[in-house]
Amino acid sequence: MGMLEMVLSQIGINKTFFFQFALVIVSYFILSRFLFRPILRIMINRGARTDDLKRKADELLLEYEKSDREYERRWSDYVKKADEEKQKIYSKTNTEVTGMIQGGDRQAHEYVMGSRLTIDKNMKTVKGQLNGFADEIKKDIKTRLLDN
Repeated sequence: MGMLEMVLSQIGINKTFFFQFALVIVSYFILSRFLFRPILRIMINRGARTDDLKRKADELLLEYEKSDREYERRWSDYVKKADEEKQKIYSKTNTEVTGMIQGGDRQAHEYVMGSRLTIDKNMKTVKGQLNGFADEIKKDIKTRLLDN
């Protein structure tokens, strides 16, 4: 044993080293019991909660994507229905306007033809009157010329 003491003293290891080593071991066990284990338990619980929250977030994301796809499908259906309704209204309005235009053309034609007939009648009447006046003027001129 003497040789071991001599080697240890040359290295600089004495009773203080063993006392400090014992204190470190005791401190380690006390800290591990009252500090490290509770902190480790907290970290494990936090990790489990984080994993659970990540899973729930993934589920919510999937639900959102599903809802978004459903919304897009419904929206495209509504747009398609609106386009169909717009086309129906356009066709109906176009038909009505075409009918109105054709009816207006027909009415305008009838009005023009009626006005033409009326003008022709009036012209015949006026022509007849003018011819009557002309005949009277001829007679009057003849009588005046022959009388003189």
